[in-house]
Parts: sequence; structure tokens; C-alpha cells
Amino acid sequence: KLKWFSNGIRADVIVKNPELMKLAAASGLYGALVGFESYSDEVLENVTKETSVALNHKASEVLRACGVVVYVVHVYGLPCEKMFAPTYKSGTKNSDIFSASMISLIPGTPLYDRCVAEGVAHRIHEDERYYPYSTFLLGEGRSPRKMTLLYLGYIVRYHLSPITWWKALTSTGVMRRFWLLDYISCFQYAFYLMLRKLGLRIA
Repeated sequence: KLKWFSNGIRADVIVKNPELMKLAAASGLYGALVGFESYSDEVLENVTKETSVALNHKASEVLRACGVVVYVVHVYGLPCEKMFAPTYKSGTKNSDIFSASMISLIPGTPLYDRCVAEGVAHRIHEDERYYPYSTFLLGEGRSPRKMTLLYLGYIVRYHLSPITWWKALTSTGVMRRFWLLDYISCFQYAFYLMLRKLGLRIA
């Protein structure tokens, strides 16, 4: 009667092993976090993500066929991403729980080293941050303020969508807890951002 959640599983592993996913579901797997990142093959190839748009779609189908909650993470602002709209549209469709994070360049990674070499890695002072990143990806007409506000716009749009509200209100069991924690985290972020903009700090 053990119930468990997979905190990170690759899309290609899911697609290549549908029978294993069935066994996992039978053993108590109720949800899986998967990093689809983007719905642009060009973007996925640019960041050497060993998957594709087709694989993302198929992975979602496999998990849903097994009755597993599909909790998907996407990344906003990846290199050569021209529009996030396709990822937002397909991501909300192929996810039971949709999540998107703003790209933050992490020192020590190949992408960080590449961006430093190209002169597009920009260190952001803590007081100027609208999002908990520290190193921003410049270039292609990007600016920290513009990109962050657009990103937050997508997050607000998703959480205020009637479809999202309906899913949250009609969910039961573990899905209800997922939705509750999701909305709580959004309110916490908005509250702390407001305090910071007012010059207030909470230890």
C-alpha cells in the first residue's frame, strides 16, 4: 500500500519504458516530476537537452495512460527562445500540474561558461531582483526587468485562468494538496516581493 512520487524522471526514459511505468504505477507511483523545459526543438538542441517536442508529448501520454499525475517543469528564457507562448500553450495542455521557472545561469555548468565567454552572463544585484535568480542571460533584446515581468505575467495568467481554478477546486486527494501548496507558494512570493519593494526585510 506504499504510495510514492518520482521527483525527477527523464522524458526519454518514460517513452522508452512504458511497461516499466505501468509497473511503477502498480507499485504505488501516483505522480512524476518531469523536465520538459521547452516546446521548441531548436531551444532543446541549443541547451543539449536530450529530448524533443515529440518526446515531451509522448511522455505525457504514457504517464496519463498509467494514471500518474504529470507534474511538468518548464524553463522560461532559454537561449534562442523567441517566444514562450508555444511552451506555455503545450505545457499547460500536457501537464496535470504546470510549472515554469525563470532561467538562472548556474556557475560551473557548460551553459554558464558559454554565456560568460560570449559576454551575455549578467550578475544581478539582490535589490534589483524580481525573481530569486542571481545571473541573468542577456542578448537577443533581453533585459532583466522586461523578461521578469513577462515571465510573472505568464504565471499570473496561469493561476488566474478559469480552467486552472476549476482544476484546483474540483481536485481531490493528493492533487488537491498539490494545488493548495502551489497557490500558497505564489501568495508567499507576492507578499515577500511587496515587502522588499517597500524596503522591508524579514529575517
